[in-house]
Amino acid sequence: MNKIQIKRFTLIILVSVMIPILINGCTTISSRTPAPDYYILTSLKKEVSPHRNKTIRPKNIIVGPVEIPAYLDRDNIVIRDIDNKVTILHFSRWAEPLVNAIERIVSENISILSHDKLACYPFSMIVPDGDENIDLKLLINVYQFERAADGMCYLDVEYFLTLPNNKDLTHKRIKLTETAEGPSVKDTIRCQNRLLDEFSQIVTGKLLSVLTSKNN
Repeated sequence: MNKIQIKRFTLIILVSVMIPILINGCTTISSRTPAPDYYILTSLKKEVSPHRNKTIRPKNIIVGPVEIPAYLDRDNIVIRDIDNKVTILHFSRWAEPLVNAIERIVSENISILSHDKLACYPFSMIVPDGDENIDLKLLINVYQFERAADGMCYLDVEYFLTLPNNKDLTHKRIKLTETAEGPSVKDTIRCQNRLLDEFSQIVTGKLLSVLTSKNN
């Protein structure tokens, strides 16, 4: 066996030994990577419904579109740190786009709070030209919706109530805060839920007030 053959033989042996080691190493690294946790926002319970108004006939309302900041428009849950830094939680993610979640929760909450006098439909679920029977539109701009380093959750939001032809009836910017019960992601999600509940209460009251004044 000459020198060239010996080198080739040695190279084959090295390759045959290294490939299983590399494959095993990659498998080990992959198996150690934790699977992400997925979270959803939830609506109010049916029995939580303080707004009763028998003078209003049922109305159809589109909720959305909802606009959120680009830094929140991602699968990962975002926490705001000090000095305007943010932490993107790579293993804690939303189970649905946050825009869709806000539309869905606010829609469900308003329907529950109004005792189904206000039938709300998320904008993302409305087909084109499918709003012929819509009475009002609720547009939502979110400027902040996350937990901060101080343990507080913040919702800075502006809503616009319009007619189907986009004529503005009323609009208002609201800033809400809630304290998270603990440091976990679950505590954060529950805190954000309470913020959306409070926002839904405010908007439902305004909707009923506007509709009552229109009927008079």
